[in-house]
Amino acid sequence: GPSLSADGAVLAVGGYGQSTVSEGGFVMVWDRSTSSTPASSLRGATPVKLTQQNPVESDKLGIGGPSLSADGLVLAAGAPGHGDSGTQYGAVWVWTKYSQTQSFSTSTTPVMLTDPNGGNQDELGYGGPALSADGLVLAAAAHNNNGKAFKSGAVLVWQRASTTASFSSVTPAKLTDPTGSAYDVLGQGGVSLSADGRVLAASSLADDKGVDSGSTLVWENVCEGGHSPPLCH
Repeated sequence: GPSLSADGAVLAVGGYGQSTVSEGGFVMVWDRSTSSTPASSLRGATPVKLTQQNPVESDKLGIGGPSLSADGLVLAAGAPGHGDSGTQYGAVWVWTKYSQTQSFSTSTTPVMLTDPNGGNQDELGYGGPALSADGLVLAAAAHNNNGKAFKSGAVLVWQRASTTASFSSVTPAKLTDPTGSAYDVLGQGGVSLSADGRVLAASSLADDKGVDSGSTLVWENVCEGGHSPPLCH
């Protein structure tokens, strides 16, 4: 699905089919000058088409929908098919602009994020990434990750100290279901972050309370009262 900045001035949509290579994918961004400009003006605006630097066939950039920070300055999109020779370990691409007057353009150099311990067919970013409102926390799922059991799934979280720091300099935290089992595919449908980035939710589509009944896991980054959730630092 599409993503909007908090004021509605920036709109981003993924197109995971044809780009410069077959099913390489892309993200289209419409940016009106201010939210006071009528939304209908987006119809006449020329969108910017964003792709990764070296697109590969079947990367499928944008397939789960992109995510924007509240101010529209940070944009993230998943490319779950990314990987050498069909490995499909997946990646998340992040574009950043540094002022409201600046526009996303094809000259913007994106940062590619991967799982340092990822494996073949993990498909990181398949359901689309999520950004906190301030653009400091980024989460994306690798639903086929084998960390807990075969294709049990995992969620990766990058947290940077400021907008001037790059996500690429951060080692992601990897979250899994403590009782996960094979084929749970945690995060296949994407992940969700609260505006402050302190609460994260992801679903396990095939978790078995009943056969394939599913479940939703919630992590909270609060270190008070003896709590020690996985996101605590």
